[in-house]
Amino acid sequence: MAMQRSVLDRIESIPPAQR
Repeated sequence: MAMQRSVLDRIESIPPAQR
């Protein structure tokens, strides 16, 4: 269940132009 944190960290580090 630690995958959710990895996904959030990856998503936040991937789209810096979507915000």
